Amino acid sequence: MTEPATSRETDPNPFATLHAFEAANGDRVRFREVGPKDGPWVLLIHGHTQTSLLWEPLAHRLARDGYHVIAPNIAVQRREEDAAPLSKKEIAGRFDELLEARGCGSATGVVVGHDLGAMIAYAYAAAHRDRLRALAMLEATPPGIGFWPQLLTDPRVWHFHFHGPFAERLVRGREEIYLARFWTEFSGAQADVVKEPFRADYISALREDGALGRAFDQFRAFRQDCEDNLKSADEPLDVPVLAVGGALSFGPIIGEQMAQVARDVRAVVIGGAGHWLIEENYGETEAVLRDFIEIQLPLPGGATRQAAESTLSPTSPNQGKKIT
Repeated sequence: MTEPATSRETDPNPFATLHAFEAANGDRVRFREVGPKDGPWVLLIHGHTQTSLLWEPLAHRLARDGYHVIAPNIAVQRREEDAAPLSKKEIAGRFDELLEARGCGSATGVVVGHDLGAMIAYAYAAAHRDRLRALAMLEATPPGIGFWPQLLTDPRVWHFHFHGPFAERLVRGREEIYLARFWTEFSGAQADVVKEPFRADYISALREDGALGRAFDQFRAFRQDCEDNLKSADEPLDVPVLAVGGALSFGPIIGEQMAQVARDVRAVVIGGAGHWLIEENYGETEAVLRDFIEIQLPLPGGATRQAAESTLSPTSPNQGKKIT
């Protein structure tokens, strides 16, 4: 069930409206939506420290291209707040229910995820293979796969292990400090890259009742995520996968890791960017994603952008590269 919201015909910025969807089990997903309902669907999944507002510029551009864009918040509100943390596979299931409710149940689409959102995107691809046309993984790989054991020992990801009631008490009232640490230390320039109005939205979201627990539950679920992904890896993905890393962050490693769980992987490195691809090099990130989506999910009637905008040729300056 989706709660009523502002009419698409009268709202000048429909993506600004945050809707609420109730899954069959009573869990609630908040989401944004823009674009023609009869257009091919694209699911955009944000990561830790952010909300679905992250995708606003890209969502509007894709909507103008003719795509039906849905961007959920990953902080699923549980019917029972003391329930065990949702695995990425379970969150992906809630998002599939959302797609069905928004009229996307009979078609295949493209899923794009950044950071924790990429982990959910992979879980969606592995569990709902008949629903997917293509997958884009930005600056993250599936938990439990490849270099995951080494990553867990990297002191820069201490937050993977930072959860529970005492962690929540330490951060409560200091949410902006906690978030700014990520926005600074994981940027290429080691400078806080998140600007208004996105900054205020992200901080406000983390200050909501129960929000810290829901955010930390993403990390609490990693053990189950690893088990799920190791099983899924036995059957590599057949859909095309775009693996995107920042030149000053994971770079080509995203492609190398995804090649362990997918047969058709295209690796792209975004120049001058650290972890925050949208904030640090929006132009190149948008171009790469739009090109990939257009190729894998053509618009009805053969509508297309100019070939000169293509960014995924093997000789392009953004280092598009097929991983075999």
